[in-house]
Amino acid sequence: VPGNEPVPLSPCGTALLNLLTRRVEQALAKRREKQTALARAGVAGAPNHSGEMQMINMLCYVLAKLNRFDGVMQNLLAALPEHNYARIRDCDDARTVGNFMWSISKRVGCMLPLPPGVEKAELSAAVRAAALRHSAKRQPPIWLANVAWAAGILGDADAPLMRAVVEQSMKLVDERLAQLAQLADRGSGDSSTPGAPPNSQVEFNSYHMTSICYGLARAHVYDEPLMTKMGQMLIALAECSDRTQQPTQQAWSNYIWACGNLLHYNADFFDRASPHLVAMIPRVQSAQCLSNIAWALGVLKHGDEGVMQAACTWAINHPGRFNPQELGNMCWAAAVLRAPLGPALIDAVAERATQMYIYDDRMQSIANFGVSLLCLAPTRTDLLSSVVDTSTRWLGEMGEVGVTDHINGVMARRGWRAGGGAAGAREDGAADTSAWEDHATHGARGGGAHDARGNDGEPAWEREDQADGPSSYGERQEDAPPPCVAEWLQHRGGTLQGVVIFCRTLFQCHLELCDQGRADLGLKGEQLETCRAMWQSVITKGPIVSTMHRRVMHVCSDLGLNPGREVLTDDGNFSSDVLIQHPAWGRTALEVDGPYHFLVNHPDIPTGKAAVRNRFVSRRVDRLVIVSVERQLQGLEQHEIRAVIAGVLELDVNGISSSSSSQAAASP
Repeated sequence: VPGNEPVPLSPCGTALLNLLTRRVEQALAKRREKQTALARAGVAGAPNHSGEMQMINMLCYVLAKLNRFDGVMQNLLAALPEHNYARIRDCDDARTVGNFMWSISKRVGCMLPLPPGVEKAELSAAVRAAALRHSAKRQPPIWLANVAWAAGILGDADAPLMRAVVEQSMKLVDERLAQLAQLADRGSGDSSTPGAPPNSQVEFNSYHMTSICYGLARAHVYDEPLMTKMGQMLIALAECSDRTQQPTQQAWSNYIWACGNLLHYNADFFDRASPHLVAMIPRVQSAQCLSNIAWALGVLKHGDEGVMQAACTWAINHPGRFNPQELGNMCWAAAVLRAPLGPALIDAVAERATQMYIYDDRMQSIANFGVSLLCLAPTRTDLLSSVVDTSTRWLGEMGEVGVTDHINGVMARRGWRAGGGAAGAREDGAADTSAWEDHATHGARGGGAHDARGNDGEPAWEREDQADGPSSYGERQEDAPPPCVAEWLQHRGGTLQGVVIFCRTLFQCHLELCDQGRADLGLKGEQLETCRAMWQSVITKGPIVSTMHRRVMHVCSDLGLNPGREVLTDDGNFSSDVLIQHPAWGRTALEVDGPYHFLVNHPDIPTGKAAVRNRFVSRRVDRLVIVSVERQLQGLEQHEIRAVIAGVLELDVNGISSSSSSQAAASP
């Protein structure tokens, strides 16, 4: 039943299953020996690869459903490389190919090694080739769901295969939407296909749809029309009166997670989904579902107070249900979206978080939690210092293995440098507060795919818009890490990009402690310098300045404010879009913020990232002034921009402070 926890087999059931699987394995072995002998003798009864593959698939499929990946499955997979995977390539049954592709991808998703002699790339290529051959014909929805989900898990998706999946999925969703529209017009509550039971393998339902979305997202295949129509179908099913047709919790989670992963945003979908999510979240059984939904909202910067209120309430009441990654994602989303219950969430999970992250073997989880503290609980110096203390072992390992030296070499080859910087140079990372907008990760920790409904984990470090910025660490051939560094990264579930962000997050925690007079709790020595170098990495090509920035600079010059563009603060850790000497306020930072700094559906509310940057910068200047390009400057003529800037700076059009002139008039 969807939403219920799985029930373990009884000892008797386990013994029976073991007996049956052993007998089937023995029968397959005898059959193979007999057919091989007949083939050598040149008589009828030569090996039937397709028929044998169907039997292998049936057993593997059952074992995968029961999460039994050792023993019998190992032996079955070990025989597949014979004759260049002919059993798979020659299989003429599409359902067998789809189910087997799902079975092996579930094993790979659980991070389990394949048998000796079976290479993942070769096995994956064989099943993808077989699936592509069968995709030329129209296949049932369950086949598309299994193939798309499996392709996403296996990685290195076959482009022709995924195109075929997209094309067939588009036809299915169009037919289903037309059917739902007809039923809605007739006022019928029955949305199932005539003659087919609800949620059958024949009918295209929310399970199939969201499994396809999940697979496409894992494979990084984005088709905007398909994602939009699938969202419309999900809403239509949620609004139908037949409860058997309504999406499950996992269906909502998979689709919304896919939206976040593919950066697909449709305001109408999220507005219509909101009441359904608010009603569903209190009944959620899985912390994974909840954290995936919250993570996606954070990535898309969609502020939904009702959904986040319900999500934070659930998390506050069930802190023990989260694993380290899920907890980090949940807190991160609350931070990015500035959820009102965010501080209460931090208080509720603080003890569990500090205990978990001591033993967690992935740096990204603790980095997410550190980011959450910076936004939601910056005064909790005890928690900030705990993050710093826990992270020192990572920094020590990075130095011993050579990760830090390798990243420094990458920066040197690219012309990036750490610290210093001439006045007016843009510190891309510092100015953007490490751009941790997409810093969270998603899914269940460490793998463990759950059927075609599962969201197993994979790193999803922040995406930076800069074409040649830190997001491309390790992407060039000359930047490829040496074997020892690559092995360490694989073990820790990270990337070179992730290491940079991890260090920059730690440096922010250190800065917050220093700003509160607790430098004694922060980073020290070589580890401090390592994180400072990552934070202050500078692209020497010069700043990227928008046309609006130039126009504002021109206005400030006309007002006689002697503006400086992208000027560093005294400590060299931040820069301001425009720094002026205000006649009344003194050293004033003017931030000209585009829509990236605000929630997408609430352009007047800064994201948590922007709030943290504002707090740091405001401590380092006499006054900070924020100007929204979208709300205050977009579409204005130069003289109108001059009026707006003069207004926010409380100056007249000649650059004279209104407060100064008032004081002068009142003087004797």
